[in-house]
Parts: sequence; C-alpha cells; structure tokens
Amino acid sequence: MKAYIYQRVLKEYILLFFKMIISSKITFLWYLILPTALFFFSHYNWFLNKPQSGEFYFQFSVFIAYIIFVLSLDASVSLIRLRETGAFKVFKFISGSKYVVIWAQVLTQIMTMIMACLIFSGFIGIIFIRNPIEFVMLISVVLLVVLITALPLSLFFLSLLLLPIKQESLITILNIIILCFFLISANNFKLPDKFQIIMLIFNPLEVIRQIIFELSNVIIQTSIPVHSFLLTMCILIVYLIIGVSSMPYIKVSSITQRT
Repeated sequence: MKAYIYQRVLKEYILLFFKMIISSKITFLWYLILPTALFFFSHYNWFLNKPQSGEFYFQFSVFIAYIIFVLSLDASVSLIRLRETGAFKVFKFISGSKYVVIWAQVLTQIMTMIMACLIFSGFIGIIFIRNPIEFVMLISVVLLVVLITALPLSLFFLSLLLLPIKQESLITILNIIILCFFLISANNFKLPDKFQIIMLIFNPLEVIRQIIFELSNVIIQTSIPVHSFLLTMCILIVYLIIGVSSMPYIKVSSITQRT
C-alpha cells in the first residue's frame, strides 16, 4: 500500500515538473536550437559532400553529448531553484519524503532528454542520412546512449546541491565550465595519452562521446578510436555512487539564505 502511494505521488510530481518544462518553451527550445545552429554552422560543407559514417558520428557525438550533459545538469539546477524559492520544502512536507521529489525531477529530465535527443538526431538524420536502415541505426545509438549515461550523470550532479553557493553564482560557474568542456570536445584537442585519460575522467562530455563511439563501432561498424570501455563504465559507476551517496545530505531548505 505504501509503495503504491509512493508511486502515485511520484507520478504526480513527474507530471507537474514536465508541465513546468513544457510551459517554459524557450528553455526547452534553446537546448535544441543552439546545438542545431552550431552543428549546421560547423558542418555546412556536408550539404555538398556527405560525410563517411565514422566522420559523421565523430562530429555528431559532440552535440548529442552537449544535450545530454546540460539536461542532466538541469535536474540539479531545477532542484536548487525549487529549494531557493521554498518549493522544495513544501513538496517534501506534502509528500513526506524529499526522495520522491528528487527522483521525480531526475526522471522528468531524463524523459525530456530522450525527447530532445531524438528530435535533434531525427532532424539531422533526415538531412544527412539517405539510407533508412542507417537512420534507424542512428536513432538506436542515440537512444542507447541516453539510457546508459542519463541516470549516472543526473545523479552525479545532485552533489551540486551540497555546495553552499548562491544559485546565481553557481549557474554562472556552470555555464563557464560547460563552455570550456564543449570547446575542448568540439576542437578535439590532441593531448598525450595520460592527459586524455585525465580529460575523460573530468569531462563528462568525453565520457558520453566514448559511449557513442563504442556503440557506433558495434552497431554501425565504424572504426573510431576509443579509450578502454571498462574505464568509461567505471567512471559512470563512480558517478552513480557519488550521486546516491549525496542524496541523504541534500537539504530541502536553502543553505545560502532563509526560506
């Protein structure tokens, strides 16, 4: 009976948070418009010369990784906003548990992430991929990547709720970090092997890209160089452990001001 009530409350919060995302159309569209515009700006020559599969997935991976990264991060940012306005405390009081609120926000963002990635990849695929089978493979790769990486990343970023930093300052810092990570991944800086491993550990975009490369090599039969798959999966497991370990310490009241 208790599990049924928990599931019912979880479902109601997911619907609420999803409506909040849909009502903020500009924010949702921004996650699609920006990478789409950058993709076409960076690869306008593909309209004349279609890329090989390996090149397509190598470049395409940067933008899918960006969408997954920012939407995974947005789950924690949304919870921080709820906490700063006092809504997190109210939701916890109504439901009797902060965990149902956290899981509802995480699951809502993952569903939004699936929608955004499928819309982006479908749009790009229709333009640059002529073979229907290859188009289906593209969608399959994207869907698998989201299912593998979304939960570990979304949970990992919950650790941000433990930082005693004001919302405005944190968002500014995160925007700078996202820009740096994106530029590093987009420009494919050539680094010595040991620095590439360090970059993989500290740059979630590269972790996502490695999963894309692994899947495209298996499903599409591309030949993109990859790091150790075991290392990549270990990093995702560490993300999961950090996220789950952070949950009990997340406060429902603002830690920078009184609510």
